[in-house]
Amino acid sequence: MEVDASGDEVNNHRKSNGKKKTWTELKKEVRNVRRQLSSISSKIPSYFEFKEMVAENETRFCRIYFLSTLSSGRETTLLYCDVPFDYAKSKVETYPWQPLLESSFQAQGHFSREEQMQMERKRCVIWGITAFDYQPSIGRFVFPASGSVFYCDDQQTQQTPLHPHELEHFVPISSHLNPQMCPWNPDLIAYINNCDLWVHHIISCCDVRLTYARKGSTDLSEEPLSAGIPSYITQEEFNRYTGFWWQPVSIFSGGDIYHILYEEVDESKVELLYLPCFGDEKELEVYRFPRAGTKNAKSTLKIAQFRLTSTNEIEVLPYLHLSDSITSLSLDMEYLVRAGWTPDGKHVWAKVLDRKQSHEQLLLLPFCSFVSSDPAKEIYTNHVENNPAAQVIYEEVSEVWINIRYKGIFTPSYNRIKF
Repeated sequence: MEVDASGDEVNNHRKSNGKKKTWTELKKEVRNVRRQLSSISSKIPSYFEFKEMVAENETRFCRIYFLSTLSSGRETTLLYCDVPFDYAKSKVETYPWQPLLESSFQAQGHFSREEQMQMERKRCVIWGITAFDYQPSIGRFVFPASGSVFYCDDQQTQQTPLHPHELEHFVPISSHLNPQMCPWNPDLIAYINNCDLWVHHIISCCDVRLTYARKGSTDLSEEPLSAGIPSYITQEEFNRYTGFWWQPVSIFSGGDIYHILYEEVDESKVELLYLPCFGDEKELEVYRFPRAGTKNAKSTLKIAQFRLTSTNEIEVLPYLHLSDSITSLSLDMEYLVRAGWTPDGKHVWAKVLDRKQSHEQLLLLPFCSFVSSDPAKEIYTNHVENNPAAQVIYEEVSEVWINIRYKGIFTPSYNRIKF
């Protein structure tokens, strides 16, 4: 194990005193080291995006977007750096970082309980903007901050830093989490509000709830369902923090019907845990926490669908569910660790794992295997004879646990599925 200069300095200081440090002094040293590590980690750039641009003098350059902190700042924010394509001919050795956003648009340091819990599970030691969604076609950024959702467009004609716009809402809300733009219509933004899936249309300011997993009770024991949010185990053990995925392309003529695959989690068998509130031991906070050997949450996949009318109003359609349970393909399924769409939008894929984490399967589910929850209001015939069946396209069995891969990419192909 390597010891850096700061570690040597502490040891030398300890020797020079000729005595061991007290418990209070040790706590102070640990806090100082943690503060230094936190400061270093927040300055390391992350979440890179690249966009080719052309300057007024017609020279081409690449704008690199990323998350980090400026030397004068404490919280992470969106920054950018412009690098010319002919940088090799330039004598410039370093290129300056520029802030993309105004620093005054949000309340500094304000995080909701939901945001704090998600940051803890992500092992985040930074504050500010910690994630964003980007649509390169129009240069739009969408990100959560201070319990709400903001967006801005970097169109190169505007002066930076930009002032982000907050999504307008006309109903009581809790914190918004994991906002994502529709890949083929960035004016539509889906997000999680109070453990349910919502969608917002920027132009019309129409804000609609798509799922009704939660019934409105303040008693967690009466609210076992959630939509679009992974369970505690999935976040903690498998590092998946989102539970919904936009269909990448429209598969119906007209392109006015949108589909969002989402995970519905049932925690009715998971034990409730009561913990004292931080700063107020008389108050108790309730969590669902599966202890070792007890029941875990159960996951299933559903599809929310809606139509965008000619007046940009959102018309919610009956949700779709699997005609046959995932467990009919994977009998020992315990965890839904990854999910998404194939590039053509005609299939859903899901990676599942057994409880021992030694049996992994990759399932391919045709869109037609999802049927309407209300056949009387079905707008098209989805489940018909001779449609392709759901199948297992990859399987792995191990004598020890399987390390789940973070990325799985399906490549576009005319007549076969490649991954």
